[in-house]
Amino acid sequence: MALTTQDIHAAADRLQEQGIKPTLAEVRKALGGGSFTTISDAMQSWKREQQEEQELQQVDLPSGITERLHTLGADMWQTAIDMASDRLSKEREALEVVKAKAQAETDEAQEAVKTLEGEQADLLQQLDDVTGTAETATKSAQQATADHDATKQTLSETRHQLELERTKAETAQSQLTEVRNVLDKQSVELSASLSKVATLEATADSDKAEIARLKAELKETKVEL
Repeated sequence: MALTTQDIHAAADRLQEQGIKPTLAEVRKALGGGSFTTISDAMQSWKREQQEEQELQQVDLPSGITERLHTLGADMWQTAIDMASDRLSKEREALEVVKAKAQAETDEAQEAVKTLEGEQADLLQQLDDVTGTAETATKSAQQATADHDATKQTLSETRHQLELERTKAETAQSQLTEVRNVLDKQSVELSASLSKVATLEATADSDKAEIARLKAELKETKVEL
């Protein structure tokens, strides 16, 4: 909600009633926030009203001066001198008031500057915190990207190794098929020629050993796959 001049005047009145000098910072604190510029503009009119009230309270017109001017001509000069002296004194007092007012406004401005500097320092600290968090997140993202790339590389190498192993397995399977064909042919030859049984049995034993070896290799290949 935007602050109005009435809100600011009311806050200044409350502070003054409590015996607290209504500086810009104190008024802003009492209002719970707000722009120093808006508060300063409203406080200027508030101070003018306060000064006008004080001046009205200080007015003290000499009673019966008109009659004295008519009846006591000899006193006119002295009265004029007294009035001039009184006027000079009041002007000096007014100058002191203006000087004090200017000093007070300067003090208030300095207080407002300190308040804003404190708020700026807090905001800068928050900015530093956010920047640090962003930098940490960036580093984490970079590390995650590096891990992802490394994983992709490892997966690619694994797939290549798998293809090599599959090729080896296919080659072994082909060799096994050829061996089986050879065995089948040898079995036919054994049936056809009984005279070569002993020799064929020896060959068969050797072939069986080779088959066992090939099966073992095939089994190991399958296990590796």
